[in-house]
Amino acid sequence: MSKSGKFILGALLGAGAAILLTPVTGKKARGALRATAVKKGLDVEALQEKMEGLLSRGKDLAKTIMPAEPVERRSTKRKTKTKK
Repeated sequence: MSKSGKFILGALLGAGAAILLTPVTGKKARGALRATAVKKGLDVEALQEKMEGLLSRGKDLAKTIMPAEPVERRSTKRKTKTKK
């Protein structure tokens, strides 16, 4: 990958992280993203469909990785001897 390709990938990842970690509520953040997309002339419906597809793929991947039933955990509490 070229230097400019790595830079663009890094910028996109950084923007994604900034969106996910924003201190603004989800509803306000989505509204701002939609308004920006409309200003830039992007097809908001197509972007929404693409994101829904990616979300669906992510859920399917999570289902294949994670077990269907919760795994029982052993208790991590240990009995300790206390001095009296």
